[in-house]
Amino acid sequence: MSALKSSSSSTRSGKRSLNSSSPRYSIGRLGVSYEVKKRFYVFLDESGNTGDLILNKENIRHFNNQPYFVLGGFGIENDESSFEELTSAITRLKKDNHIYFKELKGARLWPKKIKFIYELFKYLYENDFPVFVELMDKKFFIIANIANIVGLTSGVLDHPKALFDKRIFFNRFADYLYLNLSPETIIWFSKASREPSQENVETFLAFLRRDSEKFPLKFKEPIDRMIDRYYYQLTNHLISPTQYSTPPWEYYVPPADPKSGSKRVSLLPHTTAATNVFMRVNRYSNDRGYEGVVIIHDQQEQWKEILQNELHILSDPSSNVSKKLRERGIPYPLNLRLDYNFDRHYRIFFGDSEKTIFLQLADVISSSINKLWEKFKRNYRLRPYSKKIIDIILNFPAKVHTSTGTNFVIAKFEFEKLMENATGRSLPWEYIEYGPLFPMSGRGSTYEN
Repeated sequence: MSALKSSSSSTRSGKRSLNSSSPRYSIGRLGVSYEVKKRFYVFLDESGNTGDLILNKENIRHFNNQPYFVLGGFGIENDESSFEELTSAITRLKKDNHIYFKELKGARLWPKKIKFIYELFKYLYENDFPVFVELMDKKFFIIANIANIVGLTSGVLDHPKALFDKRIFFNRFADYLYLNLSPETIIWFSKASREPSQENVETFLAFLRRDSEKFPLKFKEPIDRMIDRYYYQLTNHLISPTQYSTPPWEYYVPPADPKSGSKRVSLLPHTTAATNVFMRVNRYSNDRGYEGVVIIHDQQEQWKEILQNELHILSDPSSNVSKKLRERGIPYPLNLRLDYNFDRHYRIFFGDSEKTIFLQLADVISSSINKLWEKFKRNYRLRPYSKKIIDIILNFPAKVHTSTGTNFVIAKFEFEKLMENATGRSLPWEYIEYGPLFPMSGRGSTYEN
């Protein structure tokens, strides 16, 4: 029996069927096989996944001891010799570093085997394997959603100014909120996201208004305008709960992620990170001329339907994603690391990491970046091997491809500290790119900073 369950995200007319009689390759024990053509395989795994970010007074400071989320992995062309060479390299590095357990687990390797982790990253970097990582500070992810909603609903970004001005405003605003919003405001935003009732949303707005009284005018004004707009529209019946299918207060929380059953799931880092990775992979595969993409994710039954749906919407030729993104206010194409035009055949599988070394490598990538960032946050210092790893992942876009490397969803001042520690220099904080914060399947608008 195959170790994987598959989902075809789209069907392209005129393409050969997956049941074609043409020669096929197979990846190890996975049972993933396709007719020989120029295909690109991406192996992904996550670290720090605790589901949607629903908070309370007990967990807001530490997020159930998992304050960060990482989705990471790498890509490889469907060439049998490439599979064999990478497998041999991993086996050799394991032997050189006296690692004898069968299944590689990043959490098990860190920090005692950090030299091995560094050598893995170095091998991938020197041999031009594309690595894709999304690192999220969960608190900042929530704050970024709040900043996004304020920007969209206040009207302050309606003026047709330069797109870069919007990005600068967003970065500064999100950073300020990260440092100054009260725990109560964040908790109520989290509650309103799960249960978007008029009472919950208006309680969140009340706490946000209270916090903003101490803010500088440039950050207080957008919040005041957003809240004043909401009550003006509600009082003057410009937005009526019965007039539209979507209640007005739902425009002040993130859209729900698609999920089977009646339970609403919102503020899900995995969905946003996966959407960004899919778009980055799409940029890479389009630039490299691949005819199809196969995404292989570690088995995740609880998020399987959501991720399948996201990829389906992105890659469905009838969905016209670029048009939808522009309608949501996302400037296209501002971020050259992403490609919204999916015109390749995409499939997604969910596999058992015990049965393939490549999913284990994805686990090492994601877990190591998570552990590295968690350690760095304690005192803003990088130890020698950590510094080498960060230096490598920062240089992936320049050496391998602009879409590769790590996308940091973190506060700008912490990114600056990371750069200074890793390289002895600092980049302008506008370098940070968050990508779209709302999933493609949700309603409402967003913009990419």
